[in-house]
Amino acid sequence: MKKLIVSFGCILLLCSLKPPKKGGNGPQGDVLYTKYGGDVNKMMEDMRKQDSLKYPFLYNIQQEEKKDTVVTIDDETKILDYADELPKFTNGTQGINDYIQSYKLTIPDSLINEKANLEVKFYVNTIGTTRDPVVIKTDNPKFDAFTRWMIYDMPSWTPAKQNGKEVNCYVTLKVTYGK
Repeated sequence: MKKLIVSFGCILLLCSLKPPKKGGNGPQGDVLYTKYGGDVNKMMEDMRKQDSLKYPFLYNIQQEEKKDTVVTIDDETKILDYADELPKFTNGTQGINDYIQSYKLTIPDSLINEKANLEVKFYVNTIGTTRDPVVIKTDNPKFDAFTRWMIYDMPSWTPAKQNGKEVNCYVTLKVTYGK
């Protein structure tokens, strides 16, 4: 008897499910199709406009008055190979050598007792920060990442100057590991 009741319930359920009528239901009866012709961008533009009229305080962006300010970093797409005054590290060549020697103390265990000769090129921007180090020559690629990090961690340089103005300028260093 239970099986009969369950089967009768399933038949009623299946009979009550009908396919949607054409025109009224389905995507063609949707607001997107009736009002906007299916163009989502047009609908979103209209919705944003209505939203901005309803909640204008959300869209009032007050712009500050433009003041004559001095930008500390120039356009870093312009980098010189040479300048009237090249970038300088504190204490010059000796300072660079001391920094490299002290940084070599942090060398990973996997690189100890390995030898390498690298040439790395980077630039010093107008505030003295080293940027974009690239290993241009190496005989042991295991040291490439360590050398790039060493350049990133360098203290500030004195920026290069061209016609009395600070400019971005490339620097090339030779670094030797192991002897």
